[in-house]
Amino acid sequence: MLTNAHCEWLTVLVNNGLLGLVCYAGLFVSAIVRYLKSGKVDSMTGACGFAILAYTINNLFGFQQAFSAVTVFIVLGMGEAFVQEKVQKKKAKIAKLKEDKESVIVFVKWLTVLLNNQECLCSEATNRSTFNLSTMLMV
Repeated sequence: MLTNAHCEWLTVLVNNGLLGLVCYAGLFVSAIVRYLKSGKVDSMTGACGFAILAYTINNLFGFQQAFSAVTVFIVLGMGEAFVQEKVQKKKAKIAKLKEDKESVIVFVKWLTVLLNNQECLCSEATNRSTFNLSTMLMV
């Protein structure tokens, strides 16, 4: 009695149906695309993408011999961790830029208030026809 079809992909099709095959293929295709795109910046993510690609190509012609299913899911997890690390660094950088932007806005508001107060003090000093430096420096 045969327990497997010709290759891993046909076995998944026979055991899980067309929907199962589409989900199985989607898992690997999306991981390969995501890891190889991120691999342009991070070599470890690219390595995970190539490992999953090699596993997928190998299983078109045979079964899990060189790479077991446990190892594949470990590599998938590692690749996702590398991608998420990059995403978190990007989010932290964006948060820092927002914080810097808010600091600049607060400074500009403070400077505007300061300049408005000095204009008022200047007009008061000229109205009294005396120019007092200590009046100008009080804020």
